[in-house]
Amino acid sequence: MSQQQTKLSDKDFKLLKREEMTVLGESGPLHPEFGNDVQDFVKFHVYDLNDTYLKSGISEDFNNANDAIQLKPGNDLRKIGFTRGDYKVKYFFYRRMAGADEVVLTKTVGDESGKIHSGNPQLTGEAMGEFYVDEDGKVFQGEKPPVNGQPSELDIKEYKFFIDEVSADRKEVRLAPQMINLDKYRDEFSSLSDEFGSYTSVKEIGSFMMGGGLTGLGKFGGIDSTGFQIDNKANGDPGFKHKYLDGTLEVTDAFTVGYTEHTNTNENDDWSLEDPIPTINVETNYDDNNVSTNSPVTFVTRRENGNTAPTQLSYYWDFGCGHQEVGGPVITHTYTIIGNMNVSVVINSPNFVDTVTLDTPLRVSNPIIPPLDPAPPAPPAPSSPLDGKIIYWDGNSETQGTPQKHSGVAVTTNTRFYVQSGHRRWITTGYNLGLLRDIRGLSGSLDVSLYTGLMNTLPIGPPIDGLTITGAPSPTLSDTGLDEPITDGYLLGSVGDTAEDDDTTDDTTDDTTDDTTDDTTDDTPNFVTVTLVNSPVNMQQSLAASKVRYSQPQGNSTTFVSTLDGASVEQQFAPNTMVTVSGESTHNVNNWNGWYPSPQFVLSERITTNNTHNFLASDNITLYAKVDSGQ
Repeated sequence: MSQQQTKLSDKDFKLLKREEMTVLGESGPLHPEFGNDVQDFVKFHVYDLNDTYLKSGISEDFNNANDAIQLKPGNDLRKIGFTRGDYKVKYFFYRRMAGADEVVLTKTVGDESGKIHSGNPQLTGEAMGEFYVDEDGKVFQGEKPPVNGQPSELDIKEYKFFIDEVSADRKEVRLAPQMINLDKYRDEFSSLSDEFGSYTSVKEIGSFMMGGGLTGLGKFGGIDSTGFQIDNKANGDPGFKHKYLDGTLEVTDAFTVGYTEHTNTNENDDWSLEDPIPTINVETNYDDNNVSTNSPVTFVTRRENGNTAPTQLSYYWDFGCGHQEVGGPVITHTYTIIGNMNVSVVINSPNFVDTVTLDTPLRVSNPIIPPLDPAPPAPPAPSSPLDGKIIYWDGNSETQGTPQKHSGVAVTTNTRFYVQSGHRRWITTGYNLGLLRDIRGLSGSLDVSLYTGLMNTLPIGPPIDGLTITGAPSPTLSDTGLDEPITDGYLLGSVGDTAEDDDTTDDTTDDTTDDTTDDTTDDTPNFVTVTLVNSPVNMQQSLAASKVRYSQPQGNSTTFVSTLDGASVEQQFAPNTMVTVSGESTHNVNNWNGWYPSPQFVLSERITTNNTHNFLASDNITLYAKVDSGQ
């Protein structure tokens, strides 16, 4: 609404229609202006273009230039990790009035608690005391651990004020101080609600011999003047605070004690205007004015005699990239964009102004990065026609000795290897051999016999354990799976077959054979024992009776033996015989569960759910049948 449409006076209209911009802090309780107080700081929040909050930070890169706060959003965003993209940045301007984001250590002295022992001296006004922190995070006086409870423990307190109560409409809060026994801390708390202040001048008698007199007397600035000041203020008198500017001064019991006449002023004939700004040029630390992005550029203003321009002048720099900055005769700037930059600087003295530009525009380009040499292609994994086969030694050591399954350990005729990527991998146990045959469909009749020299042409690969077969990480053996390429094997020679060669061999039983050591000069087969254990009848575990038998090899088939007839049966076979066993429940209502390697019936260790199981009997083995009760 315009003023012509109202009956308000000019004065009332301006009071109600506050359209004029004002600068906060020019006077009054907000003095000084923002940016001129050490307690001022700027906080900013970052949002995406959909106003979704992302992150916050404290800006340490702002300037108070003339009547404006110069911000640098690009620097602020990069500081908290944003280097590319479009964002919205909201700035908030704060001045610490009381408290701080710091902690202090307090102690109890006599009957007084909360006494400051140590803290930032600039914050507390007290010297920092020595303290010791033990491994539990407790803090004590002194530099050493306490002895018999002395010295006493210190309290850790934040140099802040806490919200004691919130009003029902949530528009007002009541603050309360911490238990910190410090006058400076309490004064800061009191100042938060201090809208009024009283001031009493300090009156002293100075030395009349030194021209002194009574100090602390107040006076107005002159006839018809509203300014008031303390004439000849005492040394210990702090005077009026800046926040009292533009306030109302109430003087009680005031009376005139004298007056001073105005002094006549005459023009000084010897005064002359200051010298103009001398001729100044701008130089950079790059002779050809070519620079790469993210490389610092130093600009220097010089006089004609080569000296740096005077520091008493004011310099307002424009770096040509949209960034301006108040600085001195020497300044550094880093460019993040490319192009030709017309750099200039406005130089001011109290009565003169001059603008100086860089003779040749600064050419900013991206740095040249040499291309990386392409990585050489990985060599193909080795291979062999025997890949995917199970091999064993033919037992002939007369001409070329005995092969080794790993360094210093000879093979036997019962040792089995799996060939993968042209490498032979030792199968550590007969159980693992059976698992490998099951998942690869490799029966014992397909095993390939090799003589010593031919076997030694295959380098040794990582051994195969049960975790290798299931694909789980192995803490002791190799993590190399059965289908991964192997490139880091090693060749092993043979060990001799005579008594003199006993030092290079050992009698360790191969994990893929039975418990007797294979005689490399005598291939007389030993026997392995296969034991079948019936499912126990256990109603608490819902286990029912089973019946088991041997189905293979032909000619050795047996009849079923049930749980009631015998807890277990066993039979011996020649090593490396393919054996088939069968199991069933004794009643149709019960369900066959499977074969297990132990009587604990751990589900993750179950060998097979089939009631018929085929395996190569290369080592003594016990199989446990399990039947679930259907009742």
